[in-house]
Amino acid sequence: MENPQEEFKAATELLLQKFPSQRSNKYDNDEWILYEHYIPQLLALARNYIESQVKPNPLRPTMDFVSLLANAANAIHDNDTTNSVPGLLKTADSAFNKCPEDTQDRLLEMAEGLEIWLELLPHDDLLLALAYSWLGMAVGGQERYEEGIDLLLKAGKILEGPAGEIPTRKLVWGYNTSRNYYCMGHYDKAEHLLNESLEDAYRLQSWYMQV
Repeated sequence: MENPQEEFKAATELLLQKFPSQRSNKYDNDEWILYEHYIPQLLALARNYIESQVKPNPLRPTMDFVSLLANAANAIHDNDTTNSVPGLLKTADSAFNKCPEDTQDRLLEMAEGLEIWLELLPHDDLLLALAYSWLGMAVGGQERYEEGIDLLLKAGKILEGPAGEIPTRKLVWGYNTSRNYYCMGHYDKAEHLLNESLEDAYRLQSWYMQV
């Protein structure tokens, strides 16, 4: 390679066009097809970055690279057949901390996450709904279901407004919240939400009707 850093930058910029930001993600079938095509290239780019970090001249991360990994993790997290999301988020976190401080985007700083978003964003912003949802799923994964449902319900409230205009966002929320209710033993609530989400999935002919 003539200039590994320039090639890394060019590949990052190209793939960033293929993985939409969390604000614009539609979670529809066309996007799944697109992701399936580009995920191998994304994983290869992330692997090249990781492997370069132990070399004399490692690749220098950029905020575009961090954004790409975060966007990709968000885009595929409900269809992560290769279990790639944990590695993408870990690499994004590591790369973020190596970016020059004057280029770091506070909204992407995972250590502070939701607190920063609450400080900077309108109360009905889509990113707040996503933050509540992700954190709710994370604490639910630690069997802290009461905390998880509280966060997920806050996300659902936001998705009742403009943030939920794309129906698949509410659909994804329904699946995740149903799962948390089930783990709490609230089977009626879990079944009700799951049935609503399945009905929406069939109506939209979404990938989620296969769940």
